[in-house]
Amino acid sequence: DRKLYVGNLHFNMTEFQLKQIFEAFGTVELVQLPTDPETGHCKGFGFVQFAQLEHAKAAQSLNGKLEIAGRTIKVSSVTDHVGVQDSGAKTADFDDDDGGGLSLNAQSRALLMQKLDRSGTATSIVGSLGVPVLNGSAPNQQAVTLPINGPAAIPAPALPGQIFASVASEPIGNPSECLLLKNMFDPATETDPEFDLDIKDDVQDECSNYGRVKHIYVDKNSAAGYVYLRFETVEAAVRAQQAMHKRWFARRLISAVFLQPYEYDAIFKGGA
Repeated sequence: DRKLYVGNLHFNMTEFQLKQIFEAFGTVELVQLPTDPETGHCKGFGFVQFAQLEHAKAAQSLNGKLEIAGRTIKVSSVTDHVGVQDSGAKTADFDDDDGGGLSLNAQSRALLMQKLDRSGTATSIVGSLGVPVLNGSAPNQQAVTLPINGPAAIPAPALPGQIFASVASEPIGNPSECLLLKNMFDPATETDPEFDLDIKDDVQDECSNYGRVKHIYVDKNSAAGYVYLRFETVEAAVRAQQAMHKRWFARRLISAVFLQPYEYDAIFKGGA
């Protein structure tokens, strides 16, 4: 289904802002955001329709993982929420519980900046929702790494913690010269039989910035999108791991973990 249900939205959210968020995944054809006739505010849920099915599927990766103004949004196929379209849905379910205004934390804001900012888009969303300045003062600024094939880094608030629990909770292992990149691709959605060669070139070009890459292998049959890397030094691998972990590549959030040399040798039978 190209149409998605988006729930647990803040009541100040607008159709334009919702479209900006999801356009990071592909062309959005339609946005519907039911409003309360008395207040004119969003009821807390809406619908987003993509031009292409694969973009809609990719956008579902935000489900339970993106926090906007203190609310972790829910994203799923609209067919899973047949009853939600009833305009009589309880607005109380979406009320601002604390009554103290919005509290977009630094990690949420940074994620928005990382995913959406093309020319101030993320900043405008945060500002228009009425989010107060963090801790009553301007937050510390640092560069946020953008997608491999994206624009240059932009200033964004410092990240006090991890953005996604699923990535943050994954142990990265003990540093070594061997790395495993996960979720780099989905072979089921690739149409080019030689897609692995393009990914190999992209990854090698990027990772060569951190040191000499001795070996690289794209496991094109891996459902988890595995790419194996072996650097000349441990220091180079550490720099690459820090740069690649929790980074967006082709609309996918990747993770980078260390493999021990004996594990790497076992996979490639000493040929790496």
